[in-house]
Amino acid sequence: MVERDRERQEKERAQVERDQEKRRADLAVSDKDRLLGELNIANTQIDQEKQRANNAEEITGIFQQQVETTQSEVTRLTSEVRRLNQVPQIRQIAPSTPKVQPKQTPFPPPPPKQALIQVTSSPQPITVNLQVPSGMPGHKDRNRFSHDDTRAACAISTDPIISEGIVYYESVFEKHDGFYGFGIGIADSSVVFKPYYGPQQDLKERKTVGYWSYGQLVHINGGPSNQRYDCGQRIGAEVNMISSPNKLTFFIDDVEQKNYFINIPYAIRFWSFIRDPNSSFTVTRFERRSSSFAHGVIGSRGLEWGKEWPRQ
Repeated sequence: MVERDRERQEKERAQVERDQEKRRADLAVSDKDRLLGELNIANTQIDQEKQRANNAEEITGIFQQQVETTQSEVTRLTSEVRRLNQVPQIRQIAPSTPKVQPKQTPFPPPPPKQALIQVTSSPQPITVNLQVPSGMPGHKDRNRFSHDDTRAACAISTDPIISEGIVYYESVFEKHDGFYGFGIGIADSSVVFKPYYGPQQDLKERKTVGYWSYGQLVHINGGPSNQRYDCGQRIGAEVNMISSPNKLTFFIDDVEQKNYFINIPYAIRFWSFIRDPNSSFTVTRFERRSSSFAHGVIGSRGLEWGKEWPRQ
């Protein structure tokens, strides 16, 4: 009888121990599940924070783009109002042609274009203000920019922004005899160039036009070519904000080039570009003109801003 009681007690004690082990195992599983749940919650919170940060950055970029677009549109509309106001003034300056009776003279009255030529005046210089961002591999000295001894892209725009009248910009390049080309052009006034980027890199090709030393004209794509040019020659660009449509024409040593551009933005900056070590450019002329020096040459062709151009 005593032996059976002892066996029974041992069985009960063993059962109690098994129950305790099971409870401990259940508690361990429960703790593991709790920790996994807390880890999942923490990871979810981190993912949410990352998503909120990404959304905030995206919203900031969209807002900045909207601000730049609005500023560009305001500038364009302001320039258009000035241009429209300027056209009547020019017409008023031109002397009126007296009516001529047919019996008094057989000659017709002079055309209005001849009357406008009579009011032309000397070009008015504009102060050159080269825009050289921090970190650009080179330095400016008034109207001259000199590259350092490395090979890196340097696109330098010039203030002020041009939004009215007829303005001519001219650069002379030096010590740029390497493989890579150099050039001049114009950019929409909203464009800001960065160090080590070309004028048509960084998604700026739709907002710039370039005339490169090897002759090619580049906008959205590489288009036709004008005459190629070398260091030491005077390379010029004239924008006419009075004409309809407004117009950009390039010159080499005062010789008009055949391919010109229409419907350019209503507010622009001129720019020059160099890449070679120790090369430089000097803005030799920056002036406002009372009349355009672009009269058209044999084979002239107008290329439209904002469209892809055919190659020659």
